[in-house]
Amino acid sequence: MRNAIIGPFTDIDSRLDKGALWENLFISERKKIMISKRDLFAKQYFMRTYDKQEVDLVEEWEGGRIEAYEMKYKEERKHREPAVWKKNFPDIPVQIATRENAKDFLM
Repeated sequence: MRNAIIGPFTDIDSRLDKGALWENLFISERKKIMISKRDLFAKQYFMRTYDKQEVDLVEEWEGGRIEAYEMKYKEERKHREPAVWKKNFPDIPVQIATRENAKDFLM
């Protein structure tokens, strides 16, 4: 829908917004799966600090379980967990979702 409005239909690998498109696709697909399975519900957030440390998706499940995801279009991109995340949630790793392993997180 977005591309129909603004017009860029170039190859995904040459686009500057491919990371944002990947994040949007991953989050919307997780939401669809949770809605289609009525017994699944999690509050979804993102975390970003004033100094631009961020976690792309944080899910808070019933019972207090928290899961965190960082989406990377290319698997070889380096990722470091934000220091503020490690300080506040030392036992909760930030999982990396790429095109190669997305099925693991969407099933």
